[in-house]
Amino acid sequence: MKKLVVLLLLITAAGCQKEKFIEYQKPTGTISDMSGYDGLESEQFYDITVDEILEKIENRETFIVYFGYEGCPWCICVVPVLHQVSVEKEMPIYYLNFKNTINSENVEGMKKISEICGNDQEGLEEGQFSFFFPTVLYIKKGETYKVHIGTVSGHNGFTDPLSEKQKERLAYQYNKEFEGLLIIEK
Repeated sequence: MKKLVVLLLLITAAGCQKEKFIEYQKPTGTISDMSGYDGLESEQFYDITVDEILEKIENRETFIVYFGYEGCPWCICVVPVLHQVSVEKEMPIYYLNFKNTINSENVEGMKKISEICGNDQEGLEEGQFSFFFPTVLYIKKGETYKVHIGTVSGHNGFTDPLSEKQKERLAYQYNKEFEGLLIIEK
């Protein structure tokens, strides 16, 4: 009987393992100027270039990067929600401003990142690549964990701001993505 109790305790203990987490390395470098997003002043976004992203992936780092630009209607909707979640989670993120010449002219690097994000590059001519804005890329130990493109289903950034319900849904999705990035599978 004692052996049966010990065996049951061992099985129960093995099944109740807690999730393990990796430490989030906060970005360093230059704080991004986000004032083009409805005057947002924030220390949650840090500038990054295409080459720096590829280097971090090669070094097997864990990080989040937001791809966008100030004139993008969907980006303008996304940034306040992304900022809110970043603050709540205490996880600043990188910002790749596509309108920055060093990024927009790096076609080969953007092609690589676009492929990492799962964008189809078939049929494009030399010097072209396909990429969707806004995109939030989650890299866990150098591997793609998640890619969040756009806002939420049913939203048209050209014609509508996000409704309160859509903002809540987007925040919920970002929260889950931020949390999942730090979990190491059992």
